[in-house]
Parts: sequence; C-alpha cells; structure tokens
Amino acid sequence: MKYSSLTLGNIEALCNMCGGEETVDAILRGEKKVTIEDVIRLLVDKNGRCIKQPQVTAEVCDANVSFHFDPLPNGFEFQPIGMDVQEFKSRIEAIKAKVAANVQVANLLKGVSYPILLPQISAVDYGALMQEILLPLVEASYTKAFPERKFINYRKGELTSRVSIVDDRHQCLVADLSHGPIPGILFFPLQGFSVQAQREMANLMPENISLAGAIEIAVAEATYPKILSRDSATPLKDCSAVLWLDAFSSLFFLALDVKLEFSYRCQLYSAYPNSCGALFCRG
Repeated sequence: MKYSSLTLGNIEALCNMCGGEETVDAILRGEKKVTIEDVIRLLVDKNGRCIKQPQVTAEVCDANVSFHFDPLPNGFEFQPIGMDVQEFKSRIEAIKAKVAANVQVANLLKGVSYPILLPQISAVDYGALMQEILLPLVEASYTKAFPERKFINYRKGELTSRVSIVDDRHQCLVADLSHGPIPGILFFPLQGFSVQAQREMANLMPENISLAGAIEIAVAEATYPKILSRDSATPLKDCSAVLWLDAFSSLFFLALDVKLEFSYRCQLYSAYPNSCGALFCRG
C-alpha cells in the first residue's frame, strides 16, 4: 500500500471531511475538485518580514531593501551586564528554539535578530527613564563607536511625564522589569509597516512576542551601535509601543552618516519604505 501509515479510520475521516462518499466519487470522476490550503496562516515570510494579515487595516508598503540592518558578525559574543554569561546564552537559545517550533513565526529567525538584556528598572515614569538613564547610555555607546559623530536628542527635556504605553504586552514587559532583568531577542520584521499597522500586526503574534517600545530599541542601540546605526542606509527605527505627548505622535531613532537622532514621529497611519518597527521575544 502506497500510503501505509493511513488507517481505515483516517480514510473514513478524510472522506467525511470531503463531504462524504458521493462527493469523493464525484472528485474521482473529475466532476469536482479539491483545493488544499494551509489552516495555519504564516505571519512571517521566508525573508523574515511580517506578512500583512487581513486584520491589519492600516497602511503597509514594500520595504526599500537598500535600507537594511546587518546580521551579527560570525563569532560575535554579547557580554550581558547583570546576568551570568552562560545563563544568558542558555536562555537566548531556549527562546530561539521556541520561535523555531512555532510555524507561524519560525521565519523570524531568517531575518536579522539581536539578543539583548533589558535591565531591571524601578522608575515609574517612562519618559524619565529614557531621559535620565537609557538615552545617556545610547549617547555614550554611539559616540564611543563613532567618535567623529554626535548623538542628538531632539526631545531633551520633553520626555518626563510625556511618554505613555499603547501596547498591553509592552506594558506587562515594563512591569516585569521591576522584578529583574529580562533577556530576549529583538527582531526587525516590520519595515514598510506604518506605526498603526505595526501595532495591529503585533497583536497577532504569540503571547511571548511584543511590539518594541523605546526601552528595547534604546538598549539595542547601546548594545549594537555599529550595526543598528551604521549609516544613513540603516532604517529608521520606530518605537511604536509608546506615544509621546498625545495619540498622534510616537518616537524613533534615525541614523545618518554624521549623527544619530532621537525624535518624534507623527502621521502614524502612513507607511514609509525605510521605516522599521521591531518585535521583542522573551522566554
């Protein structure tokens, strides 16, 4: 028997799913046809980019592939601060295995990915955390990597009490950071998605994957400045899980050949081919 693993029960079940014996006979006679489609809908394509789903109603455009992030160099080893190196590696590998096991999002691993360690935080004000702790770290790391360049925070003095979280999973992540550091992997699969489309797409992801806000992007910037802010051909990095001032503005990092900027973005429903949102995956 060609299909020896099939039992009579399997064959009967398949027959019933096709509509019964009469329908199967009609198919065999060529009077009807069977269409096969995947029940599990892929959320990420073979290039590691999110696939716009019917639930995503906001604007999405094709990514400009001349704007891209580089993969980590072979042999590169990240030295986490606040966690044992072996524990960090073990937990990152476990996260990769979890992503690989989920057919809907396994292709995330075909795109660029960056392991990061989010620090324990006790600050209750998101904007103050960015202003007083994370953005100075970004500046120090960026200017060390590129001594001839400058980091410019265009929102200096305008962040405390003015940044709010719009994504529920990001809210949970920030709350969990009060208990200790959290390792995870930052992916950038949302190039060409408007900020609002990024938010809609992130809601379709597994529960351990959240839309990145300013915290994750800032930590990644401080960790990998030569990669994430290489030059003006690196995409603009949206911090789409947060708002600045009101519901019509978010925040972003933009690398140019001579500087790195941190500022705000409006027109949240407009898609740009060189703009990219990120997803953070934890264990």
